[in-house]
Amino acid sequence: MSDLDARTWADWFLHHARERPTAVAVRDEHGEISFGELLAGACGLLNGLAARGIGSGSVISAKAHNHRDFAYLMVAAGLGGVVLSPINPNLGDSETATILERSGSKALFITGDPVAATGGRLHVAIGRPPADGELGLAQLTALSGDLPPTPNIDDPVLLLMTSGTESRSKLVVHSHASFWDSTVPVINRANLGSSDVVLVAVPITSSTGLHGLLYTALAAGSATVMLDGWKVERAAEFIAAQGVTFSISPTTILFDLVHYAKTNPTRLDSIRLFVCGGAPIPRSLVEEAAELLSCEVVPMYGSSEVLAATMGLPGEPHDRLTTTDGFPLDGVSVQVRLEDGSEAAPGVEGELWVAGVSLFTRYLDDPQLTDTVLVDGWCRTGDVGVVDELGYVVCRDRIKDIVVRGGLNVSSREVENVLIGHPLVFKVAIVGAPDPRLGERICAVVVPVDDAELKLEDLVEFASNAGLSRLKWPEYVVCVSDLPTNATGKVLKRELRESVADLYDREAL
Repeated sequence: MSDLDARTWADWFLHHARERPTAVAVRDEHGEISFGELLAGACGLLNGLAARGIGSGSVISAKAHNHRDFAYLMVAAGLGGVVLSPINPNLGDSETATILERSGSKALFITGDPVAATGGRLHVAIGRPPADGELGLAQLTALSGDLPPTPNIDDPVLLLMTSGTESRSKLVVHSHASFWDSTVPVINRANLGSSDVVLVAVPITSSTGLHGLLYTALAAGSATVMLDGWKVERAAEFIAAQGVTFSISPTTILFDLVHYAKTNPTRLDSIRLFVCGGAPIPRSLVEEAAELLSCEVVPMYGSSEVLAATMGLPGEPHDRLTTTDGFPLDGVSVQVRLEDGSEAAPGVEGELWVAGVSLFTRYLDDPQLTDTVLVDGWCRTGDVGVVDELGYVVCRDRIKDIVVRGGLNVSSREVENVLIGHPLVFKVAIVGAPDPRLGERICAVVVPVDDAELKLEDLVEFASNAGLSRLKWPEYVVCVSDLPTNATGKVLKRELRESVADLYDREAL
């Protein structure tokens, strides 16, 4: 089988499982599963579910931390037997119950504390002994049986749950086609293969962890290693021991590894490519990663709805890697649209629209929102950005994250991209502070390097010297110990706005 003659993800996975059955497919800090074992276990799981009335097309849910046994669920879905609905393991019981009801889930696989059974749903423990009313995963994976029929590429395979940072979580339906067709371009651009070791340091229930890393690695024949929780000392030892070569993670994880390498002897130079998304990449971080880790760093842009849309190309100049989000992956188109729906000229800011192979099918229980977001084969991302003359994409902000100052729309990401270059700025987020005359003023919420003293005039001078328009200079600065983020590292701007508004109300700004 050549690299690209397989039609589906299942074809590629089956090839690796049959040709290299003893090769490690998934490993965590406590054990490993080979490709052959993973195939046998996934088939057993499908037969065990079918014996309990949960057949092809049924939704199964996973409220799971990063554990190697999660891979059985992913493969069972990829082979075409069930639809997988990953659930953030940090959700409370009531929120979990709501997601289960909305998805029509027939089974819940869970790593943490048991959840009260409702609606006759099957409950299965992962990575721990089953409690009363639960089955153990081994009880389902032990059955042998034939492979399910080849999946219809238009059938659903995943219900991705959005982070819910803006409103209630959305359930994003993806087909076998959208998941698979957006995987091959990532494999090709990252040059992933059977010699690679892929690190999952983000939650496996996120689109990055599940699609960008586990699903992609299994298709490429790479070994996947999982970390549950992030502690840089433990992570560095694991990365060195496993010879990790590739990962997609927030910039903060790369920053931690680079700074750890400055003062510790643990060798991390097996990493050849680190993909960052969701936040600006400081040029200094790219340079230090090359020096201390011997790895290249490239940006990526995507979401639960469009998966991987753009990615940088290894070997590009650093200014391209740190000032853009790369260019569209094969099969993907990105346009900037103005408010009237017309396409913007290169360099003109507007809403990013994405079309192509990676688009989701629909929101599970919200046809009205589906019709608003999916328009004539394009997905309205809700992100503001530009596309330059060479086709490179710059995502500047969420539309609702723009600071509206005296009628001027100020992109918070544009300001963040400048201020992150200040030598005393470790992390920065721009939000609007209430103002009775202008509506909002620009507030920089900053995590200083090593608790350094950082004043507003320092940031203003830096912004001025960097050529940032005066109207976009920060007008307040709030220093904090860390920025609030969701499980995948995205800054929770809503929480920051509320904190800044509270400071304003107390006249503390």
